[in-house]
Amino acid sequence: MPAANANGNNYGNFTFQVQDGAGVANGGKDTDTTARLFTINVTSVNDAPQSTGGTATILEGPGAYTIKPGDFGFLDPNDTPSNAPLTLQISAVSLNGGTLTNNGTPIVLPASVAFTDITANKLIYTPASATANGNATISFKIQDNGGLVGTGAADTDVTTRTLTISITPVNTPPVGVTKTIDLAEDVTYTVQSTDFGFNDSLDNPSPNTLAGRHLCHGAGQWHVVQWVDANHGWHTY
Repeated sequence: MPAANANGNNYGNFTFQVQDGAGVANGGKDTDTTARLFTINVTSVNDAPQSTGGTATILEGPGAYTIKPGDFGFLDPNDTPSNAPLTLQISAVSLNGGTLTNNGTPIVLPASVAFTDITANKLIYTPASATANGNATISFKIQDNGGLVGTGAADTDVTTRTLTISITPVNTPPVGVTKTIDLAEDVTYTVQSTDFGFNDSLDNPSPNTLAGRHLCHGAGQWHVVQWVDANHGWHTY
């Protein structure tokens, strides 16, 4: 029996002589006088590829991610020489609110995407917004170009793999609200944290708190003021 995935001409051979059942009485001969050769040729058939899946990491922000052929971890270790990927067979997606398109058309499951399209930068993931972060996943199998000629041939990975697109959060600037305080002459006013209309709702999943430094204008100069206590007054005019 050949070893797994082994093939080749003259993979195995042995010599033999045939013998009949009439015996050797009266000087007869019952065995072929010539040693013959029995040769075994094992024809190669396509073996299924074995991709690894992968992770692509991008930063939160505007724009889309162009999926690359190398993102899927394609391997074909049991074929010599290795075959090339032919199609990406997508069975499921979890896009975190984003979209997955091929040549501008949204992917409809189940989908088969030619690797020539991926090489041509046509398979694109677009996050839900410029401030979206977290993970999107694509579940897939890869079909190679080795075909299905021969008994036992296989051209598609038997295991569903996963490509994860991980969007790393980036701190988004908070937004304040312009405010005017009208005071009578010689009246003291204590500035409160709520006076600034602090809003950091664009940071997801957890908005930051007002804990940094603020630039305040007074007496013709700019002053950096360190926030000390969000519940009590901290700067008095």
